[in-house]
Amino acid sequence: MRPSQVLGGLLFGSLLLSLAGCLATGSTQMKSSQSNPTASLRLPYHRWKLDNGMVVLFRQDTSSPLVALEAVVETGSATEGVFLGSGIAHVVEHMLFKGTEKRPVGTIEREVRQYGGQINAHTSHDVTGFTLTVHRDHTAQAVDLLADALQNPSFDAEELSRELDVVVRELKLRSDDPDQYIADLVWSNSYQRHPYRVPIIGYESLVKGITRNQLLDYHKMHYLPNRTVLGIVGDADPAVIKQATEEFFGGWARGREPSMVVEKEPALETPRRIEDQTPMQLAQAAFVFPSVHFGHPDMPALDTLARVLGEGRGSRLDLEIREKGMASEVDAWNYTPRDPGLFGVSLRLEPDNIQAAEKKVWEAMEKLQSAPISSSELAAARRSVLSQYIFGHQTASAQAADLSVYEILVGDPEYGQHYVQAVEKVTAKDVQRVAQAYLQKSRALTVVVRPGEKSAVVSSKGQPKARGEVGSVTLSNGTKVLIREDHRLPMAILRVTSLGGVRLEEKSQNGISMMTSRMLLRGTPTRDTDELTSLVRSMGGSLSSTSGRNSIGIAFQVLSGDIPRGIEIASDLWKNPSFPKEEFNKEKELLSAEIRSAEDDLFHWASRRLYPALFPDHPYGWPPEGTIQSVEGLTVDQVRAFHQGMMDPEQTVISIFGDVKRDQVLKELEAAFGQKGKAVQKKKLSHPKALKESIRVRGSWPREEAVVLIGFRGTIYNSKETAALDVLDALFSGMGGRLFSEVREKRGLAYTVGSFGMHGLEPGFFLLYAVTAPEHVPAVEKAMLEEVKTIRQ
Repeated sequence: MRPSQVLGGLLFGSLLLSLAGCLATGSTQMKSSQSNPTASLRLPYHRWKLDNGMVVLFRQDTSSPLVALEAVVETGSATEGVFLGSGIAHVVEHMLFKGTEKRPVGTIEREVRQYGGQINAHTSHDVTGFTLTVHRDHTAQAVDLLADALQNPSFDAEELSRELDVVVRELKLRSDDPDQYIADLVWSNSYQRHPYRVPIIGYESLVKGITRNQLLDYHKMHYLPNRTVLGIVGDADPAVIKQATEEFFGGWARGREPSMVVEKEPALETPRRIEDQTPMQLAQAAFVFPSVHFGHPDMPALDTLARVLGEGRGSRLDLEIREKGMASEVDAWNYTPRDPGLFGVSLRLEPDNIQAAEKKVWEAMEKLQSAPISSSELAAARRSVLSQYIFGHQTASAQAADLSVYEILVGDPEYGQHYVQAVEKVTAKDVQRVAQAYLQKSRALTVVVRPGEKSAVVSSKGQPKARGEVGSVTLSNGTKVLIREDHRLPMAILRVTSLGGVRLEEKSQNGISMMTSRMLLRGTPTRDTDELTSLVRSMGGSLSSTSGRNSIGIAFQVLSGDIPRGIEIASDLWKNPSFPKEEFNKEKELLSAEIRSAEDDLFHWASRRLYPALFPDHPYGWPPEGTIQSVEGLTVDQVRAFHQGMMDPEQTVISIFGDVKRDQVLKELEAAFGQKGKAVQKKKLSHPKALKESIRVRGSWPREEAVVLIGFRGTIYNSKETAALDVLDALFSGMGGRLFSEVREKRGLAYTVGSFGMHGLEPGFFLLYAVTAPEHVPAVEKAMLEEVKTIRQ
């Protein structure tokens, strides 16, 4: 089954994303046999069909003060039609929460935070889903927001340009991921005609060609109420849900169903074998067979077969291969989308072990075909399948996704109950039968990828060598250069960075580093702001500046042919900003407006009150963007003087990574940046004094939510403890983190909870955060500190 985790941990989870979230894997523990494992799945649900054809499904669940909405639209990468391979379904998903006419760019996420909520979205082969979880008091507002986003996306042209860049970067990152590499081989060779052969994210050349008008056309064709199901689960009144959905979705005009004829994949009658190589540490192998579609009668038995064969510790392949040291990872999976999917076994192992491990895989399959499994093995496998399924359905968002996806795929929102019952009825003979029927050598695809230089099987012809090592060179004036040749793509990224940021500011001039970084992009004596903007756009480049707590810098991304010009422009901006008064006043107004706007953000509002208490004697207690008063008091001369303080070559680092030739680019950097400069006295800061007692800061947030921040002193960036703190952050954060599990899932006390930290040149900080109802603040604080105590002990 596994449409949510898809092919699961080993190779395919991040690529496929099919029905993400609807069948999330949970704990592998199982309730006692005397309990009713499907009780939570049998809560009654309400079903309405609006006049425009949209189906609304609601299940009341009062176990936590949350309401989850999952809108699933019957469109995905397999329905792109003439746009197949462009990833346009994925791009639409990215753009839908970017803004509407009613909600301009940047306001939707802020509005969701005001509701104590979270938003997410996912694109699969067959559907696109949009998730919104809020506090129950904001149910109607959430329905309004989701309805507006689905019906009226503005597809802002500038946002689209930026988002396409994001998607292209995703594609470039995928090219370096061995898991994605073998996954592409599996899909493109398992399907010859069906759209499943194409990556959900698309191909770079086609992604780059997507236009705003194409998005509008695609949205108009596919985003229809009669192709949308809205699942809602949570602590709300059915009457409120019915009224809100009719009010906000009822006016959505019904549309004509697009004709989506998908070519049927011909039966595979001969085995295929693909051998390839890519830069990685270990080899990977996959043994793949045609499987069934979602809801097929054989799906429960195939899911059970996967568990027996190789899914999880104690499975046959785990005992025969991983436990005996022949592979570091082994997995078996059954992926079932709308059309027939794939059953497979995946291995990660040393290249020398491939032949022996492959032999073990085929032996294990043949044993399953020749003899029924034991009753104890069957019972354990069934319990494992059920536990994965049931414990993955405890959250409101998972249940809402179930209702929507099951309605679309099989027309039955309660399909989960039938699936559980079917798994409980799977017999040893069923497992043997599906092993014989589906695990046939004559229909197998074997893919083996070994460590080595990437070949031309999936990559383009003439693929140049992968990236080299990072080299360090010092220019004649003491500026350090970090350089890496990476000829895979015709582009380079140049960064110029110096000591700066809030730690080098005076309190009365707080925000001056941020203002200076912004003014670096406002022109030079030879190029005013408009000329600079036009020049960068004509180059297809990307220019930005940054300032934080410890540093200040600029970054310039250019195509290979523009590298010399990019270096010259970056040098001009870095060394010769003109600080025009009109542009300076404009930036002051923009930064002041951003500071005022940020006060509407709950986290920002709280952190601006926490940091001064955490660092009463150090600039880390000041906001990097400054305050309204400090920014308004800044002058051009002050910013110019701060800039001069950055100009010590020995405090500057240039990094250039990409399609460059080391010797040539060093000559260009020497010419542009190598001039002697005036040494600047480094500002010496002492470490913040130790806090001798806990400090409590209270504030009155003028909204319905409350936020709890618990801050601790951290460490310096190159301390031996930074890695441990980063791991601690991972333990605390995320949907699988300790804080989420304990504070939100088990106790239902918070809507948003997690942690983050900052390592600085002086000891930074580590924060825990939670958004909750005011009355829950003491309980949330206690719960988070209990988790800290548990970790400490």
